[in-house]
Amino acid sequence: FLHSFILSTDRLGRRSACEILIAIRQNKWLNSNLLRVFELLHWFLKDEDLNTKRALGNILSELSRKDPEAVLKFLSLELTRGNLHTYWIAYRAMKYLVQSRKYRPRILQLLNITEYNFKGKYLR
Repeated sequence: FLHSFILSTDRLGRRSACEILIAIRQNKWLNSNLLRVFELLHWFLKDEDLNTKRALGNILSELSRKDPEAVLKFLSLELTRGNLHTYWIAYRAMKYLVQSRKYRPRILQLLNITEYNFKGKYLR
């Protein structure tokens, strides 16, 4: 059902559908069904609407705080498909996780960059 809604609705509808998935700490369904959430997010990755891409980046950023390994694995798989929208979303999604020295080398390698610009600060 959601797949057909995502593909058939206008940009505001797609953005609204995407924002429904924003990971709020009290949302037990999201916390216990990350694989299902990733399946749903996959359908939004090719969307050209900037607000939908921002919402996706925010969702993945929030999810990366709960399960960084799952988000990195999801983005790694999606980035191999070569979609420029996915790259933009992945860059935005890593904005908090890249600050961790533990994950920074993997993120830089995943995004194929040598430094990450976050709020004017360059992380290497």
